[in-house]
Parts: sequence; C-alpha cells; structure tokens
Amino acid sequence: MHHVKGFLITVVIICFSAIGVAIVAGLGLVPQPIYSFLYKVERDLGFGGLSSTPYLQKFEGYWNMYLVPSIVESELGKCASVEGSVRVKDGRFSGSLGSFGSSVGIRASIVENGTWSGTFSTAGVHKGTIKGKILNGKGEGTWGDNYECKGTVVLTKLDPVVDPVQGNITSLTGEARLIRGGEPRWALPGEALYVGDKVEVGTNSEAVVTMKRSGKTNVSAGTGFTVPESIDE
Repeated sequence: MHHVKGFLITVVIICFSAIGVAIVAGLGLVPQPIYSFLYKVERDLGFGGLSSTPYLQKFEGYWNMYLVPSIVESELGKCASVEGSVRVKDGRFSGSLGSFGSSVGIRASIVENGTWSGTFSTAGVHKGTIKGKILNGKGEGTWGDNYECKGTVVLTKLDPVVDPVQGNITSLTGEARLIRGGEPRWALPGEALYVGDKVEVGTNSEAVVTMKRSGKTNVSAGTGFTVPESIDE
C-alpha cells in the first residue's frame, strides 16, 4: 500500500511540475533549446501541442519572436529591440519578450492562411500593435508603438511544423463550396483538406478529391464529401 501511495504521489508531482513548466514556458521564460522537448511533453500528456482546429496545427507550439526597430530614436524616446519566445495555442499567441522585469507581453491571433495580428504592452504604459505573415515555420511582419517607434518582426518556430493535411481537391469542374470550421467558402482546385472539412458540389458540377489513405473519390453534382478522422499508422 505504501508503495502504491508513493507511486501516485510521484505521478502527481511529475504532472504538476510539467504543467508548471508549461505555464512558465508560455510566459516566454524558459531557455529556447528546450522548447522542442516541452512541446513533445505537452503532446504526450495530452494538455498541449494539439490544436482544436486541424488547419491551425502548423502554427501550434513555440516561436522565437524578434522585434527590430527601424529607427534608433523618435521624438518621444529611444527605440530598442526585444526578443523572446511566445506560444501559439489554437491560433492565439501568448507570452512575453525581453527580461522578466521589463517584459513585453504579446497578444495576437492567426488565421489559416498565416496572417496574424495583435498587440503588445509593457506594464500598461508602453503599447503597440504587430502584424505579419507566417509560412513554413518562419514569419515576418511590422510593429509600431505609442512612442512613435516602429520596425520589423521576425518569427521562427522552435519546434517541428506539423501540418495534418489529409488530402486535397484534385480537380473541380463548375462550382463547389468548402465548409471548414462551420464557415463556407468557394473551393479551389488543389486546395488542402483537413479532418472535418466538407466539400459540397453544386449543380452541373463535379469534383475529385484525393485522400492520402483512401485514394480518389469522385464527388458528383449535388452531393458532398466529408473528410473522415485520420487513422494512425
């Protein structure tokens, strides 16, 4: 019985320690070389590393963010660079850049095409806006603050880019809608498909979708195709 209690206590301590480290990491206070390890631990424990929306999974994880000023000084003050690590979860950035005592808090969001935007602040006094674009684990953008400083933003992913594409729309004749996350839009030939996506083909139209596991499917006029759950290897 004592051995069982000791084991359970050890498990609880490990779990709480992992959660605590993840929280600290989300604040950008963990050395960058161990972010890949943290990302894997979060995924294994089931409380991080996976997005609730598959098409945002490629942004999930930890990023190095570097704000570089394009001017040395404005009429209101000096313009300094700041760097640190932020975390993306379900399309939302969180974390802090710079030293702990004067850290710059980041709040931003990203959409499936990689466009992101948000705000930053230091102690509610220094405030600004940021925006940019991310592609294949790297991103660029611009920033500006209330001291009339401005510059560029550089983003680099600190852990693997995972993009769970299940297939694509191989060809399309006529019109079809792609419903993703409950939002419909016009489908395009070659477009990537994720779990839960639905292709609705219009009248006098036809589409061909190709799944990695099941191959090609002809979707005839007036019918639809829903991408099923992926099956692990």
